Amino acid sequence: MLNSARFQILHNSLSKSRVSSASTALSHRKRISAFISVDGSRVEANVLEAAGYDLLASTRLHIPTGKNIEVIFLSAVPMVEVSASGIVHWTQKTDGFHESGIALGRPVPNEFLVAHPSCERNSIRYQCSAGAVITWNDDQMKSQARILNYSRHGLCFQLGNTVPVGSKFSMSFEHTPGSSIDGTIRWIVGQGDVYLVGSSLQRGFGYHVSGLEISDL
Repeated sequence: MLNSARFQILHNSLSKSRVSSASTALSHRKRISAFISVDGSRVEANVLEAAGYDLLASTRLHIPTGKNIEVIFLSAVPMVEVSASGIVHWTQKTDGFHESGIALGRPVPNEFLVAHPSCERNSIRYQCSAGAVITWNDDQMKSQARILNYSRHGLCFQLGNTVPVGSKFSMSFEHTPGSSIDGTIRWIVGQGDVYLVGSSLQRGFGYHVSGLEISDL
């Protein structure tokens, strides 16, 4: 099971850049234009992905993580705008544009949903590389982990040891001492001398990986 074709395909897709793998397919999907209001100014934005409480937008202006913003969607109804408040938790510069991962305070309205072409989910995955310490609930032993990506309700990370699917854990982060989240292992894949692990969260959001204590949106 750990070396099955299904899991190898999954691992390969996780290893690819979000932008390079999706740019061609996105060009054939609907285009959503919006504005992001930050510090009293409106910035034009192109919505790359929008699902659940998540938004991935591209702008010419860099918006730092931790910044509270408002997303303003342009409705198909003339002169009607739909807005949602949020906070930037992830950024990346690509081809001269700045991409911002935004956690919203309300779900994206159906009219403005934009799914990732290769993975239609109700949340967006964000690539990262962050160290963490896991404490396993059953024996209180600790493991070092390297987080590879996160979403609102889940994490993908590397471990140096295998664990049973269904194992419950608490995770703390090297860059934010005192912050922790709780989760459950959902799948595990052998990857040479390490293991690729997928988990769901029962307490806290994956946004904590960015160093933000987003507990109530």
